[in-house]
Amino acid sequence: MPSIGTPAATDAVGVEAPTVNQLSPADVVIIVLGWNRREHTLECLQSLQDAWFGGAQAIVVDNGSRDGSVEAIRDRFPQLDVIALPENRGFAGGCNVGITAALERGAGAVLLLNNDTKVAPDFLGWLVQSLNEHPRAAAASGAVLRFDNPEVLDVAYLEIFFGHGLVHLWAQDGTLLGTASQSTIVRSHTARDEDAADDIPLTELEGSLDRDR
Repeated sequence: MPSIGTPAATDAVGVEAPTVNQLSPADVVIIVLGWNRREHTLECLQSLQDAWFGGAQAIVVDNGSRDGSVEAIRDRFPQLDVIALPENRGFAGGCNVGITAALERGAGAVLLLNNDTKVAPDFLGWLVQSLNEHPRAAAASGAVLRFDNPEVLDVAYLEIFFGHGLVHLWAQDGTLLGTASQSTIVRSHTARDEDAADDIPLTELEGSLDRDR
């Protein structure tokens, strides 16, 4: 397992880094959001059970599944907390329920994990170390390999281009690196930010696709 490093006083471009609390895996609450796809969810949770947690907690948020997912999860993983929503609130709405629950538990960071993923045994330590070594980063994500061909990289990060399309903010060089939504760890102060937690249009678009499946 990686050790939890101490960040340098400045970041890569020489800008003084903000003062943030060092995170440990025990500070993390993992949120698994699911809607139907029972077998995928069970595989995901099994991979989490087999992984090194370092004291992290996990919560399953079920978005109104109709395929017996909730019953199957509670039967196979009775130690897990399951929040069973009565209806599908979309991706944003379901994640916000989990984020709220995590923050109420005092989470230092929240890790959002898709239910159709399987994690590497050591995934959590590397994500926590990444945030600790880059204190200016609000979030981080791991490399996502294809489920049907684990030797092939699916996505590692996103480039967000500002000033056109649905996004009208500005960045110094016109771009911003974003995280892959399949597995994203977010600092609690970012998740707690009122604007960041809103169901913004881009996130709601993804949620609307979930509801149409």
